[in-house]
Amino acid sequence: TTEDKVLKAGETYNLAFSTEQLNTIQGYQFTLGYENLKLEKLQSGVAGVENFGLHKMDEGMITTSWNQPVSSQPTTDDSQPTTTLFNIKFTALRDGQLSEQLNILNRPTAIEAYNEAGDLMDVQLTFTTPLSEDKFELFQNQPNPFHDKTVIGFNLPGDSEVQLVLRDETGRVLRTIKQDGTTGYNTIQLEIGDLTTGFIYYQLSTKFGTQAKKMVQLK
Repeated sequence: TTEDKVLKAGETYNLAFSTEQLNTIQGYQFTLGYENLKLEKLQSGVAGVENFGLHKMDEGMITTSWNQPVSSQPTTDDSQPTTTLFNIKFTALRDGQLSEQLNILNRPTAIEAYNEAGDLMDVQLTFTTPLSEDKFELFQNQPNPFHDKTVIGFNLPGDSEVQLVLRDETGRVLRTIKQDGTTGYNTIQLEIGDLTTGFIYYQLSTKFGTQAKKMVQLK
């Protein structure tokens, strides 16, 4: 998890990547991809600098692999604190939303985590956003990219009927969903089913305005 931000070109941002599940995992690995961002500094948390591969840093990706120390085994304790895994300082090369420029990739290091029993676990990057109840805002779906299910969040300054329209890359309407929204944070649970894979554009219309974003469905 990291906090979503509105980025301004030329400004530098310190991002903390954390988890609430450290006590239950034995290890993880993945590739962190970024667009329109320049990596300035990598700082240790639970994972040290030695847990990262930086040879593709200039291509917009870094790899990471981490394992629990032998003396510190995972537990099944449900009351787990938030733990910072690592910190990265980025400079924005273009204006934009962080959640649209940062994602987890399956290459060159595959996405994988596992518990003490060796069972495979999923790895997802989630963005938290400070909410302002006097503002209409559509958020990036989570997780993204995704396989079969994802959640679209949005904030409303008041009650409103909302309409979500999904389109493919050609603009063809794939699905339309209507529901009643209430003041504050709302979500739409989306099961893709037989929809197309690849880029899907989603547009949310309310009485407070219309906003749109894109998401990626994997095969």
